Amino acid sequence: MLQDIQSGRRTEIETLNGAVVKLAHESGVPVPVNEVVVAMVKAKESFSFNHRH
Repeated sequence: MLQDIQSGRRTEIETLNGAVVKLAHESGVPVPVNEVVVAMVKAKESFSFNHRH
């Protein structure tokens, strides 16, 4: 994921951890760490894409 962000590409966060979060929500299982990981990576992607030189 770091290489994706450094290269200006989108990460696979939705495919990996996002899928875990989605399935967990559908099943009523709490996955707070995965939720935070997804949010942090998306925030980093957004910041990196908006502040590229």
